Amino acid sequence: MGKLLWAEWKGLRGNRAFWLLVGILVGLSLVYVEMQFSSRPLDPVLAEQMGISSDLEKEGKKAFWRIMRDSSVVGWFSIPFAALLIGPGFTGRGISAQVMAGYSRLRVFCIKAVEYYLFFPLVLAVYPTAAMLRSCRPWLETLSAADAAYFWQGVLLKGALDIGLISVCFFIVFLCRDVVKTLAATLGYVFFLAFLSYLADGRILGEILYFLPVTHYSDLLPHPDPLPGSIWDVPPIGRPEMLVVVVGSAVVLMASLVGAYALFRRADLK
Repeated sequence: MGKLLWAEWKGLRGNRAFWLLVGILVGLSLVYVEMQFSSRPLDPVLAEQMGISSDLEKEGKKAFWRIMRDSSVVGWFSIPFAALLIGPGFTGRGISAQVMAGYSRLRVFCIKAVEYYLFFPLVLAVYPTAAMLRSCRPWLETLSAADAAYFWQGVLLKGALDIGLISVCFFIVFLCRDVVKTLAATLGYVFFLAFLSYLADGRILGEILYFLPVTHYSDLLPHPDPLPGSIWDVPPIGRPEMLVVVVGSAVVLMASLVGAYALFRRADLK
């Protein structure tokens, strides 16, 4: 097992296209943070001097609400990430060599799954982490018990949604087993998710798509300070919605893993 892990790390270290993509995704995350949160709240001392009210804690909570409801642009790059992480093993016969060396397909598959579910969530976490450091520190430093519950509810439910979103991409890379084909699937997957979001506005289809976890990004948290009668003046997410997010994402995760492994077991390795 140790030799397999070392061989995997050695191959990953030399995968320049993969590390280039990681760098691009991290850069996009930071640029996206600046685009989304470029307007900084006034410093309290400066605001007082100017006679303007400034509540950094309230603004931080609003920024957190925006971050948690945002699936973020980086999430759409999970297919090319998986393609460049796992795909070269198929096209370059690396996986075939590992199996021929006596490693079971289950062991090789588990290594690939651990790599993907370790590396991509770390990359995906760059945006919310940087955004919170950028805009939420005054609020995070003075969390009340109610705010702490609000914070952890948002973080855990968003994490569940993100795992469900990227799990489909893990399945797709084992379906295509080719870097170019998997990259081509990116466009179709993005349009498919956008189409689902559009259909979710319809009454009947909205009720059907209610059970798809990816449709719940906008429902994770109630607005911390909505105007009376505004579209954000809605009740907090209840237990049924929480169950849809958590159970639905767990089902998507397990289905993707089982489906990917079933494809891998029957795949003809070159």
